[in-house]
Amino acid sequence: MNSRWPIRNLGKYTKQTSLRNRGLHNITVYSVTNSQGFTRSEDYFSKEVFSKDLSNYKIVKKNEFAYNPSRINVGSIACLTESEEALISPLYIVFSINLQDLHPGYLLRYLKSNNGIVQIKNNTQGSVRDSLKYEGLEKILIPLPPLPEQIVIANILSKADSLIAKRRESLALLDAYLKSTFLEMFGDPVRNEKGWEVKRFSEIVAPDCPLTYGIVQPGEEFKDGVIIVRPVDLTSDIIHSLGLKRIDPKIENKYRRTRLKGGELLMCVRGTTGVVSIAGEDLKDANVTRGITPIWFTDNFNNLFALSQIKSQSMQKKIQEKTYGIALKQINLRDVRIIEFIAPPLELQNQFAAVVEKVESLKEKYQKSLGELENLYGALSQRAFRGELGLGN
Repeated sequence: MNSRWPIRNLGKYTKQTSLRNRGLHNITVYSVTNSQGFTRSEDYFSKEVFSKDLSNYKIVKKNEFAYNPSRINVGSIACLTESEEALISPLYIVFSINLQDLHPGYLLRYLKSNNGIVQIKNNTQGSVRDSLKYEGLEKILIPLPPLPEQIVIANILSKADSLIAKRRESLALLDAYLKSTFLEMFGDPVRNEKGWEVKRFSEIVAPDCPLTYGIVQPGEEFKDGVIIVRPVDLTSDIIHSLGLKRIDPKIENKYRRTRLKGGELLMCVRGTTGVVSIAGEDLKDANVTRGITPIWFTDNFNNLFALSQIKSQSMQKKIQEKTYGIALKQINLRDVRIIEFIAPPLELQNQFAAVVEKVESLKEKYQKSLGELENLYGALSQRAFRGELGLGN
């Protein structure tokens, strides 16, 4: 690790705490999330998911840290700053820091930075699932500027992070607007309180749509090969080719039935069932893996309308009811074929699709801006922890 600041072991400035709620004090139960930090459990899960017996739960004091040992590598660590104390699951690890030498905001920003994540991964243990025990946390190396510089760095990165959070909030609001517009125009697609015509899935797909699985064993990455879409790639409403895996054309050629033309719906039927995206036009001649079914419709059904209907909460619930398996979740295609869809007039579907296109255009701009902000934050944090922001000048 290169830094003009001295490099220290984190354990020199931390102390593990394990104060239990033996007196059953009336303290609010929190969870630690990677995006929101300390969050009231009932607010985050929308229901009570914690134990009725809170005597073994840990008490976190203000300015103390808590983290999920199995999820700290994805950012599930936070410092309690908004409350004097909180209750958390006994599965979390809690520690305090020496506030005379280490600023809480600086430490949190470091542990969530690229350098910090590398340090976390270097000190995790576990044969099945990586876990960062407290002994591993103590071994993490951290650049340690004087406390005033730590505070300045924490404030700079906090302001940059708030810009990222606002951009993400804007994207979430656009998604919420589309959901509310769909419900206003069509109602709940399962309850169908507006009395639309109902058709089975098999009746609305095009006659040449086989509703079948993709490539079973795609093999290793193949330079300049055929692009494939995997369930893990379904991360946005529209999927593009950049960064996707390529495979041997000889393997792909055996699965011509699922070869894409661009514009199809791509629905996950293995793993996280019900996740759905649209194939971008740049995915023409690409293919999909076993966990995805490409879908295209008759001329009387709009793709964007279908996308929003499948993504609706009630339709997702219906898909989950048909999903089976423990280690590997999946849904049979015969069950997909009989799922009932509302089929309002095409003109109304197209009106909604026009709204979707405008919103997606805005989302694309916001997403680009978000990417630029995240890159800026990454570069800024790298310079900050290397001591290159010129704070001492």
